[in-house]
Amino acid sequence: KLWKHIWTCTDPQCQYPRCVASRELLKHHQKCVDPRCPVCGPVREHIENQRNRQLAAEQYRLCHKSAAGTSSGSQKLQSMPPAAGMMAPYHSNSKPVVMMPPAVPPKRE
Repeated sequence: KLWKHIWTCTDPQCQYPRCVASRELLKHHQKCVDPRCPVCGPVREHIENQRNRQLAAEQYRLCHKSAAGTSSGSQKLQSMPPAAGMMAPYHSNSKPVVMMPPAVPPKRE
């Protein structure tokens, strides 16, 4: 419910539970480039580990499908694109494009 709410909310003083804080975290994560960031680092690491496990599983399936389908076993595995909805590794040269909810305007005090 929170994620659905965040996608449409633009109120900087929204009273929906955890809305403003969550949007601020997402905004930070979207702009952060520090590989040692205590907030983003664990998230990036988890996403990359999850992506690597998914790619390894897909390569395993392709390898076994390829070996079962041909007697020569000479088919080559092609480079795997990122899975749908997954982000590219953070060490790549290009920054991944991820759809994010509306940003929270800076607080005025």
